[in-house]
Amino acid sequence: MKDILIKVVKLLLLVGILYYIFHGIDMQTLWHSLEALSLPFVILAAFLYFSHLALFGARWYYITNHECPPRASFEVVFVAFFVNTFIPAKMGEVSRVFYLRKFYDYPTHKTLSSIFYEKLFDMMFLSFLLILAAYVFFEDSSVSWMAVGILGSVILFLIAFARYEEAVWRVLHKVPHKSIRVFLKKMFKALRKKNTLKDFLVTTGLTFLIRLVNFFVVVALFRYAAHMPLSMEQLAVLFVATTVADFLPLAPGGTGVLHAAVVFVLTKYGIDKDTALASAIVYHLLINMTPALVALVILSQKRITFSSLMEKKPTPQPS
Repeated sequence: MKDILIKVVKLLLLVGILYYIFHGIDMQTLWHSLEALSLPFVILAAFLYFSHLALFGARWYYITNHECPPRASFEVVFVAFFVNTFIPAKMGEVSRVFYLRKFYDYPTHKTLSSIFYEKLFDMMFLSFLLILAAYVFFEDSSVSWMAVGILGSVILFLIAFARYEEAVWRVLHKVPHKSIRVFLKKMFKALRKKNTLKDFLVTTGLTFLIRLVNFFVVVALFRYAAHMPLSMEQLAVLFVATTVADFLPLAPGGTGVLHAAVVFVLTKYGIDKDTALASAIVYHLLINMTPALVALVILSQKRITFSSLMEKKPTPQPS
C-alpha cells in the first residue's frame, strides 16, 4: 500500500510538472526556437559533456586506487548514465556493481565503497553550490542553512571516519548477521585505503573539474547556441538548478524535472517560455544521448543487450 501511494504521488507530481512546462506553449513558436539554435555550439556543448563524463571515469579510476582498469572505469560511467536515462531512482549506480562484476570480475564491496565515497564528494559540491546560490536566487536563508547542514554533516562524517577507526570496527563487529557483517567490514577496509589527505584533495579537485566542465556545457548551450543574453551569474544559477534537478530521482533521465528547472529559472530572467522550453529539450537530449551513444557502442562490442546487463553471472570478454 505504501509503495502504491508513493508511485501515485510521483505520478501526480510529474503530471503537475508537465502541465507547468507545456501550459501556454505555442508549438509553432517552440519549433522556431528549436530551429534558431546554433548547431556548432550545440555540437561544442555535446563535446564538453562527453569530456565531463570522461572526467567522471578518471575520478572513478582514482577513487578505486587504480585497481579498476582504466577502460572499465570509463565504460562503467557511460553505461551507468545510459541506464539512468531509462530507469528511475538512479539505478545506473547499481548497474556499476553488475557491470564491473560481470565483465571485469571486480568485487562488489569495492564498487559499493567507491560509489559511497564518490557520492560524499558530490553531496559536498552540491551543498557548496546551494550555499552560493541561496541568497542570489532563492533569497531564503533557510536554503543556505539546509545546504550548510548537509555540507557540515559530510565533513563531520569524514573527520569521524578518519579519527575513530577503532570505534567503527567495534560497531561493525556487533552486526548480528555474519554475511552482512563480513561484507560491511570488507567495504570499510576498502574505504580505509582512500582515507588520506592526498585522496581528499585529489578527489575534491577532480569533482570541481567535473562540475566546471559541466558549467561550460550550460554556457555553450544556453548563452551561445540559444543566443540568450544571460550573465555569468545567471548562468551559474541555471547550472545550480539543473544540477539539483539531476540529483532528484523522480523520473528516468530527469524527464520533466530538468525541463521544469530550466523553464523556471529562464523565465525568471525574462526569457520567453517557448525559447526556454526549446533549450531545455535540447539540453535534456544532449545529456542523455551523449552517454547513450557511447554506451550502445560499448554494449554492442561486448555482445550483450540492455536487459542482460543486470545478470549476475560473469561474462568473459569477447576475443
